[in-house]
Amino acid sequence: WYPTVLTFGAVSIAFIGFSCIEYYRVLQDLAAANAVQDEFTNNTGYHFLAIIPVILLSHKNSIIRYLLIFIVTLFIISAMKRGAILITLISLLYIIYLEIKKSSAYRRYIILLLIALVGFGIYKYTLYMLDTSDMFNMRITETLEGDSSSRNIIQRDIIQCLR
Repeated sequence: WYPTVLTFGAVSIAFIGFSCIEYYRVLQDLAAANAVQDEFTNNTGYHFLAIIPVILLSHKNSIIRYLLIFIVTLFIISAMKRGAILITLISLLYIIYLEIKKSSAYRRYIILLLIALVGFGIYKYTLYMLDTSDMFNMRITETLEGDSSSRNIIQRDIIQCLR
C-alpha cells in the first residue's frame, strides 16, 4: 500500500478538523481555569504548524493548497506562539520560493496572485490581532525588545553541555 494524493488530502482535512477541535477545547479549558485573563497562548498552534507539510503533499490544486495553508496560518497566528509564527513565516517563504522556481512563466503569475491574496489576508488578520488583542501586542513587543522567555539561557546551557 502506497499513500496517494487522495489519502494525504483526507489526512490533511482530518488533521485540520482535529486540530480545530483541540484548539477550541484548550481555549475553553484555559478560560475555565483562569477567570481573570481573557486571552491565552495556545500550544495547539504547533499542531497546525505540523499540518503544513501534509497539505503540501496532499493537494495538487494550488487554490485548495493555498486556502488550507491560509486557514492553518490564521490558527497559528491566533495561537500567539511566537516560535510557531516564526517557523510558519520561514516555511511559507521557502514554499513560495520553490513554487515560483518550478513554475512556468504563466503559472508564476497565477501563483504570485494567489500568494499576494493569501499574504494580504494574513497581513489584515495580523493587523486585526494587533488592534484587538492586548496579549498579542504584548508578545510582539516583548519579542522586539529581546524577551525570549529565557530561551537564550536554555540554549546557552545546552551549547555549554555539548562542548
